[in-house]
Amino acid sequence: MKKKKRTSFFKDFVDFINKGNIVDMAIGIIVGNAFTKIVNSLVNDVIMPVFSNIIKIDITTAKAVLREEIVNETGEITQTGIYLSYGVFIQNIINFLIIALAIFFAIKVVTSIKNTYTRYQIKYVKMLKKKHPEYFDEEDEFGTLLYEKLKKEHPEAFENEKKVAPEEPKKDPIVINNELLEKLNKNIELMTDKMNNN
Repeated sequence: MKKKKRTSFFKDFVDFINKGNIVDMAIGIIVGNAFTKIVNSLVNDVIMPVFSNIIKIDITTAKAVLREEIVNETGEITQTGIYLSYGVFIQNIINFLIIALAIFFAIKVVTSIKNTYTRYQIKYVKMLKKKHPEYFDEEDEFGTLLYEKLKKEHPEAFENEKKVAPEEPKKDPIVINNELLEKLNKNIELMTDKMNNN
């Protein structure tokens, strides 16, 4: 029984990992941590030293004294100092702006790539439907499924598509022949009536 429980637990764990976007989320967290380190290094080691050199103040250690620290003759602190560390706050704001800007550009690039791929898919499906309509005959055909999916998600791309009128069902030759005979008989009757009236 224990072996079965372990096997079941392991199987459930594997199913849990494979389900959803857990792997994608883990990759995102790892990349996000690495990216944060790069941004922090950029701000701390490149931007802030240049900024501090321009304003002639080390902005990273800049702070306003709200209450001074008091030390007695023996070197013992009798009153702790209170400081407003606005330099660290400015540094964090710069960090945030750089991360937000990087995310904005990343989203722009990904959206642009996605839109380009979608346009290519729509163009390909339209061309395929025109050249090989047999791929779109059945409801479960790959072509039909992709076509319906794209049409549902991007209806504006299919607005100018030519609407093909449904084909009328072909009539049985016997039915056509009977209809023609009926019309012919009616015409003969009309002609006979006219001749009799004259």
